Amino acid sequence: MASLRIAARGLTLAVALGVAAACASSGGGRGDTPARPGVVDAGAFQFEELPAQPLTPGSCAMFLWAQSAGEPVFVLAAYAQPAEARVRIDGRDRTLRRASAEGQSASGHFERQTYVDRGVSITVDVEFARDRPMVDGAALERATLRVTDDDGWETIIPVGGLIGCQP
Repeated sequence: MASLRIAARGLTLAVALGVAAACASSGGGRGDTPARPGVVDAGAFQFEELPAQPLTPGSCAMFLWAQSAGEPVFVLAAYAQPAEARVRIDGRDRTLRRASAEGQSASGHFERQTYVDRGVSITVDVEFARDRPMVDGAALERATLRVTDDDGWETIIPVGGLIGCQP
């Protein structure tokens, strides 16, 4: 468990740099409104930073960070079993069930997974970094969240992250 925490801390910096590069030309959200630390604008929703998420022995999860006010924000934890994702939207912790999955898989996660719950749909698109093998998990080359609200509006958020497994 300690080695997973150390790896996650080191990866946090790498993810922050990768997300910063991906977001450098994004313009920073709605109009001229500055981003608030710890909050990621998703159109009709505001993602807030998740607290540390548990990873029980024998389980795998995908951990994703987005960029906000120059800092990485932990926005999504998706678990293979049960197949669900945890987010914090508009001040409320939410658990969304996985409605679909397609493409190649790694550690119980797929290249495209869609999670749904009342009024929100989140599609996670990833490209696994096959040339950077990890022990007990998988590195992500590229990743995005596609957030769709009840009215059909979609916001695309570049993210970075990894899949980690607890043996």
